[in-house]
Amino acid sequence: METPRLVSRINSAGITHCVQDWSWDTSHRRPVDHDLWTVFSGRGQLRADGHAWDLLPGDCFALRPSGRYIGSHDPDRPLVVIHIHFDPAAGQTFRFHRRLTNLAFLRDVLTRVVYSHREGQGEQAIIWMDAALTEIRNQEVLTDRLGREDRRAEGIETICRRIHENPSAHYRVDKLAKAVGLSADHFTRLFRKIRGITPREFILQARVESAQDLLRASDHSVSRIAEILGYSDVYFFSRQFKEKVGVSPSVFRKG
Repeated sequence: METPRLVSRINSAGITHCVQDWSWDTSHRRPVDHDLWTVFSGRGQLRADGHAWDLLPGDCFALRPSGRYIGSHDPDRPLVVIHIHFDPAAGQTFRFHRRLTNLAFLRDVLTRVVYSHREGQGEQAIIWMDAALTEIRNQEVLTDRLGREDRRAEGIETICRRIHENPSAHYRVDKLAKAVGLSADHFTRLFRKIRGITPREFILQARVESAQDLLRASDHSVSRIAEILGYSDVYFFSRQFKEKVGVSPSVFRKG
């Protein structure tokens, strides 16, 4: 049986590394279609229909046509957003907001939507968009299941969101474990089972991803970025960055 389509058309798609003085207000130009608007880095705020959300990595919105949306961000933690304007397939509706935690795969799929659309591969872009929306719904189901089956696993997902929100903090595995009522060893095993990597690896990954976004979107020096991310030694920061990315921060910035 053929899986029903979730999307009928991609109208535009892009990846925005918001400049430091970025702000957004649709008062004078209301959106005419749906917009899947997903935050992958930075911090900010979005207001809509009398509600306000503090934006963190993983915040995902299905913005609706004709809505008024007002956005802002922290200049020291500029937002990186993937936005896909689309027309849903007949009968399809989408939750307005959800906060996701497993971002690497979703970011890859949404990036494929963007590049397929740019290259004029409309059908391929729709296929990738359907895959992205399916992944989002699967994460929603998984989150609900974890909430029912394992509160400790849900606690680990909360910790992951906290690390994405503030990768510069100094985290100790024993204290993270205590927050969910586990020993450090049990916590590490359960964390690896859920996320595929250890807590220390996850923390480093979050810092490196944040550093990459700051290198792309800000004029901060490498030393300042290291400081923002909680490093007291810029050389140690550069070494960890190069181990993960393959090049130094300075070379990465040059592209």
